[in-house]
Amino acid sequence: MPSRKTAISIDEELFSKADSLARDLGVSRSQLYAKALDSFMRQRDNLQLLAEIDEAYSTPETPAERKKRALTKSYTRKLSEGEW
Repeated sequence: MPSRKTAISIDEELFSKADSLARDLGVSRSQLYAKALDSFMRQRDNLQLLAEIDEAYSTPETPAERKKRALTKSYTRKLSEGEW
């Protein structure tokens, strides 16, 4: 994947901690920052997805959804009991 150079400003203490961590992990600071940003963005995406799932399940079930769920449950029971 192509990379792009960028300049960032961070607190000196955070820079020192990141520098130590990069050395401990045997990666460059650039790799450490890229991995940290990727992790942050994935976590943010996951939280957004969870919020969307929570929203979807927070709305009341419609009569059509209730009927479909009951039919699915019935078919699943019949299949598991060997009734075709």
